[in-house]
Amino acid sequence: MTISRSTITQVSLVQSLEQTDASELRAQEWQAYQKQSKKLERSSQLLKAFQSAEMPEYQGWIESNFGTTLGQCRQVIVQIKQTEDFLDQVHTYSSLLGISKSSAFRILSEARQNGTLHEVWQKLQEEQFKEKRQNPRFEDSEDSFASTIHGLFDGAEETNHNNDGAGRHTYHGDEDISDIAASQHRNSKCCSQSLKTVYHKLARKLHPDFNTNPSDEHKALFQTVQSFYKFGDVEALEEIWLKFQSGAEQSFDWKTAAIAEIINRRRSVEKRLKRTIVGLKSAKLHPAWGFHKIHKNSVLLSKFGRQTRSQLESDLKSASHHLGLIKKQLKNLEAKSQKNTTLKNVKIRK
Repeated sequence: MTISRSTITQVSLVQSLEQTDASELRAQEWQAYQKQSKKLERSSQLLKAFQSAEMPEYQGWIESNFGTTLGQCRQVIVQIKQTEDFLDQVHTYSSLLGISKSSAFRILSEARQNGTLHEVWQKLQEEQFKEKRQNPRFEDSEDSFASTIHGLFDGAEETNHNNDGAGRHTYHGDEDISDIAASQHRNSKCCSQSLKTVYHKLARKLHPDFNTNPSDEHKALFQTVQSFYKFGDVEALEEIWLKFQSGAEQSFDWKTAAIAEIINRRRSVEKRLKRTIVGLKSAKLHPAWGFHKIHKNSVLLSKFGRQTRSQLESDLKSASHHLGLIKKQLKNLEAKSQKNTTLKNVKIRK
């Protein structure tokens, strides 16, 4: 009977673990956990101070001093998005029907003017499905086509949404004009799995089904947790969970606790620390970082104001140029469409 190399490795690992001093390993893991917890606390405090103090201060300053230029920037961004979305629709319509882009432009332009653009796409979708009924790969084709159509209109809806909320955006002077966004919320967008995980942890602590006699404080806190979960604010939920952990920390005896439990705590802290550090890096690239110090110094504030104005004007000029280029594409398509229509009318008369 032969013993595999993997079996020998596993046996050696078990023997080495048996020889390891459990108390020493437990102490090492606990020290690592405490070290990462302190880093997380410092990083969270910095990020929270930026989001709650420096960002609002910067927003108020830039809106009050450069409101007109900011408004122009946002209008150009909306126009760029709308124009590019329409060009994408023209290219897609042309490709799906196998017609020229000028013809696609004429059809979609008329539909847009008449308010029937959505009906045109719906009709095309139905026609495409009918033609592919005999195709054995119809289901794949249907999904692909449907996703293409939905993608076009999702982009249009997103444009309208951004247009409605344009006044709430913050200009990021160190980035291109197309990167205007509410950066203070950028790091709060976490994957749904992480959001559900921390919510379920809190629910097991606060939900009435798990607590026969919940206090008024727990009832109010559970409503707050539900509100944060509804809006997808994973960082706020994790902050509440940390308070529970810190409360349990007083009764937690690491010297007798299972090593696996300490390791799980350390890994949990490391995951949150990693996300917080990413948020900090993003915050440090934002012009609002350190703004409270600049705001207190008139010389620095004056210099910062000139830099901001120059950056805004430069980005507005660049964005306007880009808008002119894509509008030129639309004008070329319009000219070709009119030319084709004229030639067609001449042939009919002959």
